[in-house]
Amino acid sequence: MRLKKNVSLKDFIDTVKKCQHDVYFESNEGDHLNLKSTISQFVFASAGNDEEYLHQGTIMCESVSDYATLADYIEE
Repeated sequence: MRLKKNVSLKDFIDTVKKCQHDVYFESNEGDHLNLKSTISQFVFASAGNDEEYLHQGTIMCESVSDYATLADYIEE
């Protein structure tokens, strides 16, 4: 799943916090960020100026039910 364009990163991260299990962002360069981690959230938000980096990466959830929680922010 990919992050939709023009979403609020703050709102996305706030929604990730509501997920039951871990949510990961994997960049094309192979970076893996656990978005439930505060330090990873900071790194992810810092990359917000590089839309290509954010939108070419993949959002992965440990739990299938968490994809429904993030449905407003991700696309296939």
